[in-house]
Amino acid sequence: MNLPKRVKNWLFTVSLYVLGSQVLFAQDNYADLWSTLQVHYPASSKVRLSNEFHWRMTEFVGEPLQLLIRPKVEWKAADHITVTGGYTYIQNWPYRSGQPDLVALEHNLWEDVAFYHPLWNGRLTHAIRLEHRFTSVLFSNSSLGISERDGFAFRNRLRHRITYVEDLSDKVYMRFFNEAFVQMPTGEANSVAQFQQNWVYAGLGWRGIKDFALEAGFHHQYIVRGLERERHLGLWVAINYSIARKVPSKN
Repeated sequence: MNLPKRVKNWLFTVSLYVLGSQVLFAQDNYADLWSTLQVHYPASSKVRLSNEFHWRMTEFVGEPLQLLIRPKVEWKAADHITVTGGYTYIQNWPYRSGQPDLVALEHNLWEDVAFYHPLWNGRLTHAIRLEHRFTSVLFSNSSLGISERDGFAFRNRLRHRITYVEDLSDKVYMRFFNEAFVQMPTGEANSVAQFQQNWVYAGLGWRGIKDFALEAGFHHQYIVRGLERERHLGLWVAINYSIARKVPSKN
């Protein structure tokens, strides 16, 4: 299959998924612009230190949505297995009608395991992440007419991402992933597992400079909130930079 036809079929599949979810449920729609900077440092042949910075906006560029800072440590446990642990600091801005007019905070400790193997002309990765989330409890004080914070609520969440990456040339690659989010049982307030959201992404990347990659693609986020549904469609732009590790010279 030649390159234009392969990319065309790939985008067509994603479009069918998005159109199908729109027909099945009535939902609120948002247009987003997400940006990511990832910086990596290979501490050794098996350990890599990284930090991620995410800035997300909705109404495309009109309203702030999220800020994430995510330091992490990745360990290559075997040829096809990596284990990663980290912490994420999150700020969530209100964007829906009826939300308390405060920025919600989240402190998120997590660990994940990724398994990858060759598939067709690329690589398929399965990643399972368990998050331990401490999220702000917000409420609107109707008597005072203000919004207030009341500590943090604890929840666990499971995420499963399937990613396919294929090099289209020496410098250009494509990436596709699908990720499901499930809120796990946590005490009486959350006694059963609940599907929370799903992400679909399709993008192209460029590695024309050593240790640097620029990637952009289409992102679809589907969120379930009780009987309500949300659909976020947007552009996701990412920069990946790897700091070269200096190997001590042998005298």
